[in-house]
Amino acid sequence: MESSEQKYYSMKEVAGMKSMSVDSIRRQILDGFLQCEVLLTKGNKRNRVYRTRRISHEEIVRWTRLMQEAGRESCRKR
Repeated sequence: MESSEQKYYSMKEVAGMKSMSVDSIRRQILDGFLQCEVLLTKGNKRNRVYRTRRISHEEIVRWTRLMQEAGRESCRKR
């Protein structure tokens, strides 16, 4: 029986796994190559909303295959 629980990683964790910078991961998200979920949380002391981007393990696997099929480490639009 499969668990419906999925592991989610922060952009910093994904950057460490792939030996890339956080800015490169952010660029991959903005360019549409990598999908993430945005969590909104409210701070305790300040009246502001914090956005945290989380990337699922399945999405990392899909994105890694995409990069391997493209034959390069980065999927930048040219």
